[in-house]
Amino acid sequence: MFLIDDDAASPELPHTYGVDDIPLIAQDRRLPGGVLDPDESMAGTTGLLGDRILVNGTLGPYLDITTRRVRLRMLNGSNARAFRFHFADRRAFELVATDHGPLPAPHTTDQVQLAPGERAFFCRIPLEETAMARDDALKQLSPLARERAFERHVGSHRLIQSGLDALIAGVESPSLAMLAGLLRSEEPEAPALFDQVLEELGLAFHPPADPRAARWAMAYWIAGQIADGSLDPAAGTHLIHVEVAYELGRPKDLEPLVQCAHLLDAWDESWGVTFEQLNEEAVEAAKQFLKKRSAAEAGA
Repeated sequence: MFLIDDDAASPELPHTYGVDDIPLIAQDRRLPGGVLDPDESMAGTTGLLGDRILVNGTLGPYLDITTRRVRLRMLNGSNARAFRFHFADRRAFELVATDHGPLPAPHTTDQVQLAPGERAFFCRIPLEETAMARDDALKQLSPLARERAFERHVGSHRLIQSGLDALIAGVESPSLAMLAGLLRSEEPEAPALFDQVLEELGLAFHPPADPRAARWAMAYWIAGQIADGSLDPAAGTHLIHVEVAYELGRPKDLEPLVQCAHLLDAWDESWGVTFEQLNEEAVEAAKQFLKKRSAAEAGA
């Protein structure tokens, strides 16, 4: 990419190269064994369709943005694949130029599609409050690790998105860029890569080998999510009822949560109590259940 500018014609656009004026060349390439496929030049008359996305020749690159406004000069450097570019949080940006030259006025959109060899220039204003902090990105990985450990279904798209969030937040792991950069056709690879990332970050969770102990661990995990508001009380108490209490023979310590599950499932307006009140009771039952565990561990 050659950059030839007449900055005097557009002084309002960012123009400090590498700081607020960033070229981005996206290409798909074949990387068997992590090296460039030497036969890719013979991909046929339709052109190459690679299995990895490189940006500026790098797999999973990352750049810290330090300015309020940024000009990104996008080029689709592939020879057969079209790309649709957008931000992970779908924030809007201003398209300021295309292959036909500068636009008469910036066009606000949340995505742009580029054919092979096509260019587009756009600006954006970073919204700091939407960026995920590193600690928050790590905290997002742990619940997914437990869902998978307890054999709950976790879609590959969630695993890939969590990897992308962690990468953007500055988390470092040898396999993280591979996870975050998976194509849709590569989604089956996400679970194994996600587990590898967890191991590298020391976040892997392995439930107890004893089946009963594993069920109790699941109950504490679900109750914790109910208590902190990350899991709907009706869904959480239902899980404890069918996945834990039933399998353990309805132990006494789980009865309050099982009772909440029954009430939330059968609730009717004629009862004289709101659904929100039942939710609050379920949250309190979860907290009491966790408190008993803490007291038992403290006395051990």
